[in-house]
Amino acid sequence: MKLIDLSVKRPVAVIICVVLIIFVGLMSLRNIAVELFPRFNIPVVVVSASYPGAAPEEVENVVTKPLERVLSGVNQLDTLQSSSRSNQSVLLLVFDASTDIEEALDEVRETLDKNRHVIPSDLEPPNVLNIDPNAQPIVQLSLSGDVSLARLTDLVEDVIQPQLERVNGVAQIDVNGTTSKEIQIEVDPGMLTAYGLSINDVSRAISANNQSMSAGSMTRGSQDMNIRLLGEYERLEEIEQLLITLRSGRTIHLSDLATVKDTFTEQETFSYVNGIPAARISVMKQGDANTVQTAEAVTQQVEQLNLLLPDDAKLTVISDSSVFIRTAVDDVIKNLIIGSLLASIILWVFLRNLRSTFVIILSIPISVISAFIMMYLSGSTVNLLTMSGLALGVGMMVDSSIVILENIFRYRQLGHEPLEASIIGAKEVGGAVFASALTTVVAFLPIAFTQGVVGQLFRPLAFTISFALIASLIVSISLVPMLAGRLLKIEETRSKESKRLELTAKIGNVAEKTYQRLLRWSLRRKKTTLSLTAGLLIISLTLIPLLEMDLLPGLDQGELQIIATLPEGTHLEETYQVLSSLEQFLLEKDAVELVASTVGSKSDRDGDRTNTGNLFVQLSTTTKRNVSTDELIAQVNQFATQFPDLKLNTIAQDSTTGTPDVALKIAGPDTDTLHEISKEMETILETIPGITNLENSMGDTRPELRIQIDREAAARYQMPIADIMQNARAGIRGQTATTLRLNNQEIDVSVTIPESYRSDYESLRQLPMMTPNGATVPLAVLAEIKMVDGANTITRENMERGVELTGSIVGRDLRSVTREIEQTLDLIHTPEGYTISLEGGSLEHGMAIGELVFALALSIVLVYAVMAVQFNSFLYPFIIMFSMPATIIGMVAGLFITRQSLNAPALIGLIMLVGIAVNNAIIMIDYINKLRERGMPRDEALVTGSARRLRPIFMTTFTTVLGMLPLALGIGEGAEMQQSLGIVIVFGLTFSTLITLVLIPVMYVYSDRFSEWTRSLFTKRKTAPPSDTSINA
Repeated sequence: MKLIDLSVKRPVAVIICVVLIIFVGLMSLRNIAVELFPRFNIPVVVVSASYPGAAPEEVENVVTKPLERVLSGVNQLDTLQSSSRSNQSVLLLVFDASTDIEEALDEVRETLDKNRHVIPSDLEPPNVLNIDPNAQPIVQLSLSGDVSLARLTDLVEDVIQPQLERVNGVAQIDVNGTTSKEIQIEVDPGMLTAYGLSINDVSRAISANNQSMSAGSMTRGSQDMNIRLLGEYERLEEIEQLLITLRSGRTIHLSDLATVKDTFTEQETFSYVNGIPAARISVMKQGDANTVQTAEAVTQQVEQLNLLLPDDAKLTVISDSSVFIRTAVDDVIKNLIIGSLLASIILWVFLRNLRSTFVIILSIPISVISAFIMMYLSGSTVNLLTMSGLALGVGMMVDSSIVILENIFRYRQLGHEPLEASIIGAKEVGGAVFASALTTVVAFLPIAFTQGVVGQLFRPLAFTISFALIASLIVSISLVPMLAGRLLKIEETRSKESKRLELTAKIGNVAEKTYQRLLRWSLRRKKTTLSLTAGLLIISLTLIPLLEMDLLPGLDQGELQIIATLPEGTHLEETYQVLSSLEQFLLEKDAVELVASTVGSKSDRDGDRTNTGNLFVQLSTTTKRNVSTDELIAQVNQFATQFPDLKLNTIAQDSTTGTPDVALKIAGPDTDTLHEISKEMETILETIPGITNLENSMGDTRPELRIQIDREAAARYQMPIADIMQNARAGIRGQTATTLRLNNQEIDVSVTIPESYRSDYESLRQLPMMTPNGATVPLAVLAEIKMVDGANTITRENMERGVELTGSIVGRDLRSVTREIEQTLDLIHTPEGYTISLEGGSLEHGMAIGELVFALALSIVLVYAVMAVQFNSFLYPFIIMFSMPATIIGMVAGLFITRQSLNAPALIGLIMLVGIAVNNAIIMIDYINKLRERGMPRDEALVTGSARRLRPIFMTTFTTVLGMLPLALGIGEGAEMQQSLGIVIVFGLTFSTLITLVLIPVMYVYSDRFSEWTRSLFTKRKTAPPSDTSINA
């Protein structure tokens, strides 16, 4: 290899290149974003449309179905899901994984713009956005103090929110627990009847007298002047003194029939932090922003804001996701350092030379820093998985350097000059080193083609390790020979050997002789060796079905999200009492540091939800508490049993995919039948151990007051149905008439009737409706008013009605629960036209396993291809491939011993082993072939070559295993994600090395005999004597 000659002869050039790489690498590291996980995209577009005051069925017919029809033809659309509930329609468009989400967004917006007419013209245009898993709340704040709620609201809107929105990387600010100022005009229904007016008449009069507009411009002298007509209210008194013209022509003041109040909107949500009323502020980051930097900037801004706030108010950080990210990444870096130190110790024990150890260890920092350059150029982030990739690769980064230096060291001991030994030794094993490194790198290549969330998560890990290994290969054939030729002195080496008898040298000699005896035994008993290996493999394969299986391991971030739901229609006060009990229970736990609760919700999507609330629970770090999040969840669920009507959905902040563990989809035409089937399945799922947090997408029936317009009565009074509906909605909901601008604030002016009329059934029946001739009739005369139980939510998939049951799994693995559900489904007979399918985590797990198995098969093919090119033979790679079955034995043994599940990271580890495990066999076969080329008999070459390669094989194995040991032990925050991966590699490589040392020479003999037999067969055919017939001829 010319690079070896050049590096040894031009040391200055090598040193300059190394210094430049270190400088550029450190500069790259400064500019790489820090996240918890790699950035990944979900090909989902959300379309939401508001229909205020509409029931779910009306929303479905008027909004959802028309939108479904126009959007069903969008390109690359895989699934179209919709949800219709009070006031809101939401459609989820799930696209193929390969879809460009930006192009999909543009096509959806363009389609909706062209078909704006399909929904009522008085509705706002639908909102279109994509689900960005990277744009998440990163910091949660609370504002509390001995001030009124109105004052807290003013501080949030005028001081805090504007300042936080200016922070670089912040996308938006969400606020809960505040209220808004409002001018409320409360109209007396009796006075409306007396004056012959409707609420709409009052609203129109208020709006018509609050106008300003441009009237063009005029020229005066040499100046052009704009002309503005001003007629807006400037004082509250102007609204009270507003003149309203009656049908008789007489005018009255607004104050004659209504009370004008300067007040606040009705508070629909209440927020508390550790039981104290507070305003909750969630800071959302931009999708491509650096989480750690943005969170640090926000916390710094909080310190500045507290200086601006009055003494009786304080802004507090209640949750900062960057803290866990920093801790998790720091722990991985610590594991990387520990792994490097363990690898260094192993090298020193084997080499017994500090200079040799130093030369090899240099490979680690240079390779890691080089990887940072490639990470920056490829757009990767520093996260839990990319740093885990570097930590996993610590031992592998020195493998190439070990083999190179060990061979140089051997030539030095044989008496060669330093530079000569460096060139000869490096060149002799350079081909094997290149092949070994290349097989490891190409083993990761199929991960780049893996689809789904698993592929997006682990692809950066594979790239990062590949970058580092390529860098370590270059270091091993450039920097290592150069340094070895100048740092290792023959006199030093010989003097050290003569000064003391090394204990490690004795151990090495004993190990080598023992191995030679074992190898000779296995070569004499080849069938026994094969039978023992095959037996272990069969046992391992039979044990695989007994392993627990999951998609991804849980990540204990020390945060819980508890969603509490009471029966529909529950009053806000009752909901508060239940959540207050839960909050107090949690605060008594030593592991709980903070509880932030929100009671009730109000949004266009969910409507007014007085029966729900949520709790955010912050736990202490795993090292400071004696319970896991799963154990605390079990305690909370047990406490909640004292509230029979309470449903809890307790979510640990450990999910990376957002997919529910269990998802049961029921499809069919009739809503009532779907509801019955879903309730039956819900009851069955509740009996399966491990399933918690069950949710029914249809929900419980919701009390509904239906006002059915009587068409004959409307015609009799000459009243259009639209006018009746509009007046009724204005009377019940109230309506915003106009906006008042006072003191640089925009305040809504709403017109409504007293609460006593809106909350009383009989008063509602008497709500006056104005006829065209000026008479008034009660609403009950024009419509039938009755109480019914209406559907809470109507869900559809691919334009067919359906219900989805979702749940979480706690205390059991995904595969065992899935099997139990499938067995239950086999016993259920559904009505004709209805189907039940199991999706969620089980479906995604199956897809991920299929993708990873394909990647594993492709890795094996690629590794074989690389070795075939290297050896220029189909036979020797075939021999080397027999080192792979041993990795399965080690994987199964490791997962059983450590009680870990067979999950996606474990399979990623098995794919990595495809490239790692063959390296030892490559080194053995390559050297054995060289000895045979020098004239050594086959069996002697097998024993001699294998024994001479024993030390580098043990060195590379021990450095790789010990380098990964901290990750396999699961040390530090976030270690759960890579623990099973580390365990598979540690056990797999250990078993593979031990079995390879005896199995590969045995397979070499069998393959060599087969090769000799085929050659002799062809030779006989070529040298066979001619037949008698041909001789006579």
